Amino acid sequence: MYHCGMITDKDISEFLKQLPRDIDPEEWRMIAASLTGLRDGMSPKEVAGYYNISKDFVVDFYNKNNATVEKSERGSRKKKQSNMIEFLKSNVGKTITPKEFAEAVNISLPTFYNFFNANRGYFKKIKRGEFEIVDPSEIRKEEK
Repeated sequence: MYHCGMITDKDISEFLKQLPRDIDPEEWRMIAASLTGLRDGMSPKEVAGYYNISKDFVVDFYNKNNATVEKSERGSRKKKQSNMIEFLKSNVGKTITPKEFAEAVNISLPTFYNFFNANRGYFKKIKRGEFEIVDPSEIRKEEK
C-alpha cells in the first residue's frame, strides 16, 4: 500500500524494475507518471492532466496498488483568502511577523505580501517586520 508523501524515488525505481521486460513503453510511461504523481501528492485528475494520460488508468492503477492520496493542503485562491481572514479574525490584538503569518496559514511570503497590500486595514504597523492584527470594522465604529 502506498500513501502520498511516503513513496520515494527508490520505491518508484524498484516498482518499475519489477515490470515485465516486454511491457509497452507507453504503459510503462503511464505507470511511472502515476507513481510520480503519487509521490508528489497529486490527485488522479491532476496526474492525468499533467502527464497527458488517462484519468481512468491512474484511478485503476491506484486502486490495484491500494494507493491513497490525501487532499492537498494547497487550495484555491478563494480558500486561501478565507483562511487568512479567518486567522486574522481569530487573532485580533496579537503581534505577528509576516513569516509567522505565512506559516500559520500555509502560504508563501509573496502571497502574504499581496494579501497585505490589498488588505492593510487588518494590520497596524508596530515596527519594521511586526504588525498588530486589528479588526477594521471595530476601527470604523470607533471613528464614528
